Amino acid sequence: MAKIQDYITQWQKALRIEMRHLQEQGGARYIVSDGRCLERTERGAVYWFLLNGEAVLPEDSPVRLEYRGESVKGRVVAVEGFDLMIELEAYIGDRVPEALLFSEPWELLDALSKRLDTVHESLTKQKRVQQLIRGDLPAKHPAEKVKSKVHEVFLRSAYNPVTFVWGPPGTGKTYTLARAAANHYLKGKRVLIVAHSNAAVDVLMLEMARFLQKKGSWKTGAVLRYGFSRNPELKQAEGLLAGSLLEMAQPELMEEREALELQRSGLKRSGRLSASLSDIERSLRAVRRQLKEEEAQLVEDAAVLGVTLSKAAMDPLVYEREFDVVIVDEASMAYIPQTAFAASLGKRIVVCGDFRQLPPIASSQHKLTERWLKQDIFQAAKVVEAVDAGREHPNLVMLREQRRMHPHISGFTNAFIYGGRVTDSRTAAEKRQPIADLAPFAGEAAVLLDLAGRGAYCLQDAASKSRFNLYSAFVGLQLLLGGKKSGMESAGFVTPYRAQARFVSACMQDLFPDEKRITAATVHRFQGSERDLIVFDSVDSFPQPRPGILLTGKESKSLLNVAVTRARGKFIQLTDRSYMQPRLARKNALGALTAYMEETGRVRTMHHLPRRLTDMLQWVPAQDLSQLISDINNAKQSVLLSLPLPEQVPHELWTALDQREGSLVITIMAGRREEIPLQAFWHARQSAAMPFCVIDEQLIWIGMPLTVDARYGGCPQPPYVAARLASPRGAGVLLSFLELKAEQAARKGGDMLRTSYTLHQYLASWDQCPNCRSIRRAELNGQGAVRLSCDYCGGGNGLPPWLFAKYLEHANVTCARKHPLEAAGAGRDLHALCQICEEVVPVSALW
Repeated sequence: MAKIQDYITQWQKALRIEMRHLQEQGGARYIVSDGRCLERTERGAVYWFLLNGEAVLPEDSPVRLEYRGESVKGRVVAVEGFDLMIELEAYIGDRVPEALLFSEPWELLDALSKRLDTVHESLTKQKRVQQLIRGDLPAKHPAEKVKSKVHEVFLRSAYNPVTFVWGPPGTGKTYTLARAAANHYLKGKRVLIVAHSNAAVDVLMLEMARFLQKKGSWKTGAVLRYGFSRNPELKQAEGLLAGSLLEMAQPELMEEREALELQRSGLKRSGRLSASLSDIERSLRAVRRQLKEEEAQLVEDAAVLGVTLSKAAMDPLVYEREFDVVIVDEASMAYIPQTAFAASLGKRIVVCGDFRQLPPIASSQHKLTERWLKQDIFQAAKVVEAVDAGREHPNLVMLREQRRMHPHISGFTNAFIYGGRVTDSRTAAEKRQPIADLAPFAGEAAVLLDLAGRGAYCLQDAASKSRFNLYSAFVGLQLLLGGKKSGMESAGFVTPYRAQARFVSACMQDLFPDEKRITAATVHRFQGSERDLIVFDSVDSFPQPRPGILLTGKESKSLLNVAVTRARGKFIQLTDRSYMQPRLARKNALGALTAYMEETGRVRTMHHLPRRLTDMLQWVPAQDLSQLISDINNAKQSVLLSLPLPEQVPHELWTALDQREGSLVITIMAGRREEIPLQAFWHARQSAAMPFCVIDEQLIWIGMPLTVDARYGGCPQPPYVAARLASPRGAGVLLSFLELKAEQAARKGGDMLRTSYTLHQYLASWDQCPNCRSIRRAELNGQGAVRLSCDYCGGGNGLPPWLFAKYLEHANVTCARKHPLEAAGAGRDLHALCQICEEVVPVSALW
């Protein structure tokens, strides 16, 4: 076996490779919106924001927010789907309409690499890490005394330097670890509890606190959750949260800090940057220093400390301490060097996780990052090798009884993922049946909703190539609406693809405003969460030649395991069987899940669902064009139509469009312009296979006008059904997916090559008010001119030619012959011009 120094050297090299890769990418920059201050803390204020796309933001990683010319440092509290929670060092107001968020994730990796230097310098720490990686030390605990799984984990961790706990979903990891930690504490041991996410640390600490309180062994300050928590139950637990203890111990200091921050915020907003602001800043620094000293004393006095792995590596109050026992939860989501560093902090370590779920995520491509950052500690310590070979591992405990899922859901994972090693609790069915009895599909806990013959075509985001499926997205939204209406307390929409998650999340913001219990995210983002209802959308369908790598690659089995096991009482799979079955073997995870649903008689169709649960989402006969024509007649700005086969479009729809020519911007996505009987329209020379319509960037129609295209399998079969969704946010995301390559030019009748990076997107990212440096609101008026308005200082003006020119250069907008376009004219006459072809393109065409 290699020396531990060699391993540490490899880990640091892997971390440097990943850091260099992230730095070459320039860090990450996100537009965040709809910000709300959730609470003031001893360190600043906690804000909730909406992300404009999925983000890689590890919890407790440092970030920087720019808002109204002010830059504020902070750290990530949690990311769930497109919901972001961050703790800022300063209060910046109750509402933040839009801001820029900057992340430099390599700072976490740099901190971890520096912590590994301390392992290099200490023989004691090296020995602890060596024992972890070796993974086959003979067990020394008295096995004959074991009374239960909790008792076994406690005994093993009292006698052995390393204990691995394999905890499949719902098998009681939190229950087991909390009681093992509590018993070590009661024996006078110092315990460090760490996990990948704040949520996992929260539930472990809360479970431990309740156990100690029930035994009458609770002592305020002895068990401490250090760091921010969003768990309301934990905040109410007396003396558990460091921030709450600080508020009780130093109420005057907390009030002084809050008052100073309000004064500072008022001065900055007023623009009066006087000497008094410097005085306030000095006073704030002094107050914060005192609060930090008080907090440090609380941490030092605690016998049990709960933090995230990231905070453990970055905060000297944690990494400079020594512990008797270190307990690592969610270890299968952590980098191997993270777990190794945690092991160096204590005499004994308990490592808990599930290596049948998704592994850690790293971006760089290198053999060292593949080995050390894209695998978990169970693989490095050869636990997985022993399990796969059917051997007993001397340091492994497996939790075998699941209580989370209805047995009709867990039946698949128990057999296919865990090979019969996991069984259901005797009370699992009774406990979860009330959820299964709710709609949709009342009385059924597991359902495959077959989308074959519905025209559920799979498309691609032009920029990222991530896949999305409008039909399955609409069906998923219908299922979530049904669950909410029936009283489902929580629900989740999960999918392998970012584009689909982004589109559904955007629609949900319109359908379920301020509803945080219903979320949409990729499967990777949902790991560690659970919901009463889970809708899993596989997305892939015709005309894609084959399912994507996410459903067929080496991680597909782990991905399906995570997707299925998030559900407590109801799991609904959305799949086009006519597409998937010929392309997936039964040994493939999705193929096996589909076969399980078929063999257990759980396949259903759209005919089993109600057609209308809200006016915002309606399902109608596809042959009835009356509502679509009414929407076109009432449109105020634009209509975009995707027409795979223009010759199948009914005459009455062409008539309705013809009557609106000149008063609307009409864009037609179709293969050939000659097939379109209109005069004044924009032509996007492409066929998206799926018929859909977007009106005024507010309404989305799918499945209409009806197209029966024999070129693609899966084309719609009777009864033909279309759907109408009112979702401005969803429409905006859908339009951002489309690359409208070729459009008719307004004046010369030629074509231009249109970039997928729109002028509106450019302005939202780069335009700032010249007076106060705030992000301005950009709007296109009815005359096709752009107005830039500052909500902060009230200033505003039209789009300056120089800024329009910068956009054309930045987005590389060209004419059809690929000549660069230049800015010409000004005011209402501002346009793009090709100096060679004399082609003219209005600003509205690039919006």
